[in-house]
Amino acid sequence: MEKLDVDVSIFNSRKYVDKYRERFFNKVKLKFGHQTIYNTIGTELLKKVKSYNPTVIIVFKGMELKLSTLIEIKNKGVFLINYNADHPFSFCSPGSGNKNVLANNSIYDLHLTYGVSILEEIKKKLGANCEILPFGYELNLNQFNQIENFNEINRVCFIGYPDKRRASKIKHLITNKIPVTVFGGNWSFFLPNNNNNLIINNKPLYGLEYWKRLREYRVQLNIFRPHNIGTHNMRSFEIPAAGGIMLSTNDSDHDLYFKKDFDFFEYSSNKDLAQMCKMLINMSVSDTNSIRMRARKKSLDNNYSYLSRAKLLEEIIHKYL
Repeated sequence: MEKLDVDVSIFNSRKYVDKYRERFFNKVKLKFGHQTIYNTIGTELLKKVKSYNPTVIIVFKGMELKLSTLIEIKNKGVFLINYNADHPFSFCSPGSGNKNVLANNSIYDLHLTYGVSILEEIKKKLGANCEILPFGYELNLNQFNQIENFNEINRVCFIGYPDKRRASKIKHLITNKIPVTVFGGNWSFFLPNNNNNLIINNKPLYGLEYWKRLREYRVQLNIFRPHNIGTHNMRSFEIPAAGGIMLSTNDSDHDLYFKKDFDFFEYSSNKDLAQMCKMLINMSVSDTNSIRMRARKKSLDNNYSYLSRAKLLEEIIHKYL
């Protein structure tokens, strides 16, 4: 939004929590719902509001904010927006939500979400204003030029943190003798280390290395977290933008943004997943290069970048002010 010449000021509530958690006993306090740090964050945010005098505040999720703080801000005439990149009601991990998120949902003037099904749930439960703001990608042209020429690795790849559900998909593939490489922390705790079809990289990927891996592997698996089912996630736009070949569950809204079996591929069951992987691995290089080019072109032609999403956000805000 700063690139659009919008006057933006950032309040990083998370830094207060991270500092607080440096002491072990404070971690225990937080786990049992102790509110001291949230009081401190509220005080600091109110100071920021007084000095900056914003028209709009966008709260990303809001795990660190108490309802009383938001009420005080709203009483000052500030328009409150919540954007939850996970789910406002359903939490699949400690980092995806807490009681503050649930308590605060009703105070916002506007909710933003990436999924149509989540939008409908927000309207039904809260009767609140809600708009769709899809995920996007942040790969710029300079970065793409550095990964454009690559030596393809004809394997299935999954990049992300492990859980039992994701691991079960990977196990099914290697049992069916499909070569798979995974990147992310602690995969060795979930997957066997002695399978010839599996390569485990127990490290997360960042920056240019992340984009390079998305592009160079033949198949990029997109395995949703439970709260993304029926919608999409960040990887839904990042893989095509890098010119990668995405294979994801058919329980998504990808067809709103891409063309099935043309820009991306879907599976409906574990059996189907294995069959689709084999089909893509055995596909000719000329055919897979065509898929890559179409996916990349669709991302550019339809403005799926985060800069375009920022423009959409600006339009949404003006719609309500």
